[in-house]
Amino acid sequence: MYGDKHHMSRKGTDIRRLILFIVLGLFASIYGLNRLRNGGSMTILERMRTQLRPYWIPVESGGIAFIADLDEEKNNEVFARVFPDFSEMDPSSKATRDICTTIETFFRTAVLPPGEYHLENYHRLYAHGNTIQFDSNGNPPIDIPEGKSFVFTVTEDHIRLIRHISFGCWRGIRDGVIELMDYKRPYGDMTYYDIDMADALGETIPNDEQRNSIESDDQHSRYLRLHGQMLFAVQAFWQYAVLP
Repeated sequence: MYGDKHHMSRKGTDIRRLILFIVLGLFASIYGLNRLRNGGSMTILERMRTQLRPYWIPVESGGIAFIADLDEEKNNEVFARVFPDFSEMDPSSKATRDICTTIETFFRTAVLPPGEYHLENYHRLYAHGNTIQFDSNGNPPIDIPEGKSFVFTVTEDHIRLIRHISFGCWRGIRDGVIELMDYKRPYGDMTYYDIDMADALGETIPNDEQRNSIESDDQHSRYLRLHGQMLFAVQAFWQYAVLP
């Protein structure tokens, strides 16, 4: 008799636990859906990562900006949803400072292991054929993969360069564009950004007797290639990196 009562008690406990798990699961699902539907309940970083994507801007040295949509009207609509203070976001505003701090903190501290990552190929929408203009200096264009998606291999070099990005968003969020990477000095204070890249990668560029850089053609070509690949490295980092 005792055994039957004990068995019934355990069975009742199991049923109550199952009901509790179902209720909690439904609550979590409803809460998650509401969070996705209501931008105001998501953190500013979550809203940016789900709505904004990195694009290559071929100005000066070439750099990366966050844009929501290539259609200006649609882009501004998304920015207004993501940033409630969008119309007042001049360089000196607290909203701009908070957003830039959030972006910089993410790229300085989030973790992404080197490896292969599947990426959406929206770059085809603004490419000329299969290439994107690199910069204002006439360097060879960036090759864009074919297809709607592609696999990109993030390396330790890409991660080191991401940690040394010179952020441009502090100049304000204008015209529905967040300048992630400073177009002129993408990795530091040097206009000749190869020097900053070498420093970020733990490498050196030798100088002649007049202290002028005498970078080899191979080294310069490698830095150009790495700089162009940062578009895809940043895309992978923005999509897959996790904060500690």
